[in-house]
Amino acid sequence: MQSTHSWARYGQDMYDYFSWLEANNIEWTDTAEYSGQSIVALYRDWSLERCKLSETTINQRLRTIVMFYRYAYRQGWVDTVPFNIETVMISRQPGMLAHVDASGSTKQAPDILLKEKRRPLKVLSKAQAIELLNAIENPTHKLMARMGLQVGLRREEINTFPRKYVINPMSGEKRSGMFRVTLDTKDMRTKGSKSRAVDIPWRLMADLWDYLIVTRHQLLTTMENNPKELFLNQYGQPYKPEGFGLNHALVALDLDFEVTAHVLRHTYATHTLYEMRKNKRSQDPLLYLKQRLGHTSINSTLVYLHYLDHVEDDLMTCYQEEIDAGSMD
Repeated sequence: MQSTHSWARYGQDMYDYFSWLEANNIEWTDTAEYSGQSIVALYRDWSLERCKLSETTINQRLRTIVMFYRYAYRQGWVDTVPFNIETVMISRQPGMLAHVDASGSTKQAPDILLKEKRRPLKVLSKAQAIELLNAIENPTHKLMARMGLQVGLRREEINTFPRKYVINPMSGEKRSGMFRVTLDTKDMRTKGSKSRAVDIPWRLMADLWDYLIVTRHQLLTTMENNPKELFLNQYGQPYKPEGFGLNHALVALDLDFEVTAHVLRHTYATHTLYEMRKNKRSQDPLLYLKQRLGHTSINSTLVYLHYLDHVEDDLMTCYQEEIDAGSMD
């Protein structure tokens, strides 16, 4: 396990599986087949057909269950595991070294996994992003949304963003551009507990500073209890790292389009990549975006490049300036 932050998810995965086993009076050590299927395959089909879960969610749970059974086998708790390993083809994104990559395009995987359908990214247009910000009345929620739209932070990163990263932009001579901020894992939550640098627009930093010294100060119950996190809820308390407070607030707006914290991140990535390619800046757009988003592999970032082919040009221009302007209405 790479991160202790994944333990809760693993626990939920195993809890769901063992609850199903108990409800069906099946022992987890039972490796017999029922109507030609293993107990894990039966659980998979139940999750898909009865619970209507997505293939991605089911596979996530199945991978956790596979890890558990492999561990149980190594410990001698079971003589065999309720799945087989098969060789599957994998699709590789083309890269600079693809022509010298001798690793092949196959991998070993459990035969119980479902084929995942590639769904199109959900990305807001410029007009939708502005409509969203204009609909948010709560100043905390509005700034949290802008941290997704303009910085590309994940939900847990927004929830745990520390107040000490906010500076008064008027204290220096800089009146435009970006502030480079390092997200340190000692200060906040990041995916995979990896630090990275992000860029915060000048106007957004100014609004964060105003929030820190005015709105946040009003939300604090006592100065003795001053959390390190920047964003506070209505009770003057920080949001839980895994909390869905922002998502719930976005859903409550009842807009005509779907929006979540992750949609905000997709929107930032897509529009940023478009503008950098359009302006033909010296820095490689994909590499810049990979670093800002904290992707381990460039293949994760390439998804946004492929998506650009399906987005109209007039929806993509002057993104940061338009978001700043829309947030001030």
